[in-house]
Amino acid sequence: MQLPQKKRPGLPILASDWNQLIDALAARTPRPSADLQVVASSGGFTYRSRETPAASTQKRYGHPFAEIINWIKDDKTVTGIRGGVVQAGNKVWNVPHIEINLEIEGDFLVWLTVEVLAYSEDGVVLPGLITSSMPEVVYGDPASGYPQQVVPTIENPTGTAVVPIGELRIQKKSPSFTPAYYGSVQLSHCPGTILQYRNGEDFVYPNFPS
Repeated sequence: MQLPQKKRPGLPILASDWNQLIDALAARTPRPSADLQVVASSGGFTYRSRETPAASTQKRYGHPFAEIINWIKDDKTVTGIRGGVVQAGNKVWNVPHIEINLEIEGDFLVWLTVEVLAYSEDGVVLPGLITSSMPEVVYGDPASGYPQQVVPTIENPTGTAVVPIGELRIQKKSPSFTPAYYGSVQLSHCPGTILQYRNGEDFVYPNFPS
């Protein structure tokens, strides 16, 4: 659809010219689709991808600490939760896949504990972490929830970060898993709390005490 020709000042605008202009603008106006959303801005229009259910599933699963996988160990196939990276202070820990025992049925809450050391100076505990210890895998009762973190204080600058992994169910040797979140973990410290970043985003878990 072509735009109407420009007119010199003083010449009349015919209805046919106006209708041609409206039709041309309509043909050039972006339209949303099932995959794309039109976003208006001061500079015009742009497209933004819609997150479909399939994309959402791919985003949350298939990432560290977010899915059940199988792998070969000592020439045998074992089952567990995908591992990932935990960074805290000057340490970067490559947490291996979390092997699970399919012979033990029930519901389990799974988390990591990471011992951390915060900065302190002149009677003040400072932001940030100096170092950390190897994360440990812990299983607990879902009814009890995740334990509280031990936040560093000036009296004791060591603390314990609790990294929620998710809820595991084993029935008839078949596991199912609901991750708390997904992605590798970065731990930090602000006086009064231990901060967690998962997949580069602030991580806030429902009913998770600081």
